[in-house]
Amino acid sequence: MWVETPHLRAIHACWSPEHIERLSEGYQRHDNVDDFLHALADPEDPLMNAMEVALKGAEYRLPDGLHFHDKEGTRRDAARPK
Repeated sequence: MWVETPHLRAIHACWSPEHIERLSEGYQRHDNVDDFLHALADPEDPLMNAMEVALKGAEYRLPDGLHFHDKEGTRRDAARPK
């Protein structure tokens, strides 16, 4: 999901030490890759949120009353800052 060397850090969306640490610990805690992947797909597991932030970016609620419509026309009241 990310690469870190002494001279380079690369991730798809959001370099968040908190979420990267959670993902690293989660990977080490699971007995096999399949169990880890199932945890990443479970909305009840904190690992899924950590993955969402790392790969999509943190999402923030817009102030009350503000919203926008995405490219499919869905009303959104939260956004991911660039």
